[in-house]
Amino acid sequence: MFQDTELKALLDENDAQTQQELTEQLEVAQSTISDRLKAMGKIQKEGKWVIYELNETQQENRKTINDMLLARYEKSLFCIKL
Repeated sequence: MFQDTELKALLDENDAQTQQELTEQLEVAQSTISDRLKAMGKIQKEGKWVIYELNETQQENRKTINDMLLARYEKSLFCIKL
């Protein structure tokens, strides 16, 4: 069984590696690599593995959209009951 430190070291070495390449180097199933990358909060953007985080503006936009969708849903339920 490999350690997350080994996976992190490989990504530090070359963050443009594919899951298949990481699978071959660590000699584990691709699903294992996928699960570990997800647990580490890594996603692949523009061919590189980066930490997935929303900035403050993106977080606020998501909250606003969620509030609007919830209000629309609640309004549609009210209209159905009439």
